[in-house]
Amino acid sequence: MRIGIVGSAGGSVFAEMVNALANSATEKYEFCVITDRKCGMETICREHGITSSRVEKPDNKTFSSKAKAIFDRFGGVDFVLLFFTRLITKELFSWYPTFNIHPSILPAFQGFNPIEKAIDFRARFFGATLHLVDNSADSGPIVAQVSMPIAVPTPEQLLNKCSFVQKVYLSLLLVDLFETKVIEFSEGYSDVYLPKDLLYNDRCNPVITSSDYLSYIKRLQAYEKLEVII
Repeated sequence: MRIGIVGSAGGSVFAEMVNALANSATEKYEFCVITDRKCGMETICREHGITSSRVEKPDNKTFSSKAKAIFDRFGGVDFVLLFFTRLITKELFSWYPTFNIHPSILPAFQGFNPIEKAIDFRARFFGATLHLVDNSADSGPIVAQVSMPIAVPTPEQLLNKCSFVQKVYLSLLLVDLFETKVIEFSEGYSDVYLPKDLLYNDRCNPVITSSDYLSYIKRLQAYEKLEVII
């Protein structure tokens, strides 16, 4: 499986994703990583022997076009996952299915600082959303969501740790959906379709089916001393 990554962040979720897939015997994974600045994501790539490309273009359209060209030269990717604060344009997402993980239960708390917004509004449930990317900000078709009840107030530092685990879970869930070949798209990747009979539980809809990925999430939760997903 070939996975495209676009990022400008520290790369902690990406690092967990790489580690989880490296420990899975399911198939071989190749990453093509693109950044727009010096960032932790590039450090993660060097540590894991993953080639990364930096595209320092100020406007989103040019950046998206350049990113698409890099993925093309790589031989194409099965999907693109964003760890990115900028908007991606159709020059990329109409050619490759492109996904984002937003740290809220969309459509609540779209845009910047969703965790702070959840605290300010005294939200009783906290979660994250995996969605297809389109022209809007955090409004593309929803693929999956995770959520958990929280006390009010809950310290922001604790919510950040919970959000970290949720993002890792959704990253691995996305891989799982492609591995099991249950995810389909409309022409131009403007919409996404999943079977109605996918398994779910009271915290995740749908759930990961890979035992390897579930074991990894359990170990991550134990390390973080949290019970976020399982």
